[in-house]
Amino acid sequence: MKPKKIKLIKIAKATNRTHPAVSFWFNGSSSPSLANIKIMDEKFGIPPTAWYDIKSYILNNSERFGAIKILREKHNGNTQV
Repeated sequence: MKPKKIKLIKIAKATNRTHPAVSFWFNGSSSPSLANIKIMDEKFGIPPTAWYDIKSYILNNSERFGAIKILREKHNGNTQV
């Protein structure tokens, strides 16, 4: 059985935050509150320790985060500066 993908919109609804706010958490622009970290741990299985380095956590658990494409696009070698 495939792991259930985590979607930002579901996290936004569970934490009563906007989709952009949740997106900022996952791209490292801001951090969730402790209460929201607890909700994400309980409902989505994202451990509190993941927030020390959320980008690495997402990359190492990419099968669960199919909807979060920002990090993989930045790290796939196709971006030219």
